Amino acid sequence: ALAFGLVALCVASGCAQAPAVEGEGAEKAELSPQLKALVLDQAPTDLAHPLYIDFNGRAELLGYALEPEAKAAPGSQLSLKLYWRAGGKLEGGYVPYTELLLPDGKRVELEATSPVRQGELSPANWERGKIYVDEITATVPKDLEVARFSIVVGLKTAPIPEEPKAEEEAEKKPEKGDKKAEEVAPATFGSVYLSVLSGPAD
Repeated sequence: ALAFGLVALCVASGCAQAPAVEGEGAEKAELSPQLKALVLDQAPTDLAHPLYIDFNGRAELLGYALEPEAKAAPGSQLSLKLYWRAGGKLEGGYVPYTELLLPDGKRVELEATSPVRQGELSPANWERGKIYVDEITATVPKDLEVARFSIVVGLKTAPIPEEPKAEEEAEKKPEKGDKKAEEVAPATFGSVYLSVLSGPAD
């Protein structure tokens, strides 16, 4: 069985700039009743685990609920509900992420989707002051061989691909049959993490 708790990870964002979000200024469609239920005017007063973590003044994590709360075996399901308060539209492709932090420092990203991560309620569409409920269900990896892990949450972008100049791209274009050149992957920058200004991560 694996004991765990919830922490927020503060990662330096550096100087990399996230890509612009497309569709700016587009008219919003009416939300379905299911999606409306995930957007609140005020945080619930009965949050299982209230927090206050300020992500660079652009988003706040107000609390969470977790099932199960203490132990989870490899291959079992975790249900996590996060309550985010928006500081306004979070442009630049930022979305919430969830990772397992192992005792040796290794991080394992949990695959999970929700309307707040990949949908109409993603941070690019957030309204200032609104509370967005991010509900996910994820599976603890079956090959996890540790006695304890922490759950790390935050906001980050996808890896940002480098955009080579047209001249450089033409020069580096591999010839047919040059397998070594064809196998070279395009350069990418890492994800840009939204840093923590205050909260438990300090």
